[in-house]
Amino acid sequence: MTAVTKRPRILICGWVGSTNLGDELISEQTCELVRELGGEPTVVTIDPARSAALGVRSVRHRSPLDTVGFARAAASHDGVLLGGGGLIQDETGPFNVPFHLSRLAVGRLAGKPWAGVGLGVGALHRRSSQLIVQAAMRSAVALSVRDRASQRRFARLTGDTA
Repeated sequence: MTAVTKRPRILICGWVGSTNLGDELISEQTCELVRELGGEPTVVTIDPARSAALGVRSVRHRSPLDTVGFARAAASHDGVLLGGGGLIQDETGPFNVPFHLSRLAVGRLAGKPWAGVGLGVGALHRRSSQLIVQAAMRSAVALSVRDRASQRRFARLTGDTA
């Protein structure tokens, strides 16, 4: 008798469903990597119709009103992947960091491990953003950044000299 192995379901949280071609390409490659590693990707998107081209399941999370659906999705997945892209910055507005990292908080409430992959760490002008990032990063299973500038910013932010 052969044991049936369940494929891990991974919830991918980036800036998906936007008109930003770079973020869409990153999402597409992240989904492909999850598949290659034996997982089943689901993207969290601001526009499910636009994300349909990725050929994977999606869950809408564009505003706080979508949080219940997102929480259900997080509970039914095995882990959360944050990235890639320039998600760790508050240059585009005061709600950027809380929005993206709220997804991790929901995943953590559901007891799911999370990792950050290919994260862009930009300027964090607000002390509140810095504190949110510092608190959230402590619970990561693994983290990688996309470039040296992000690595330097992240090290200054977290005090990590490694």
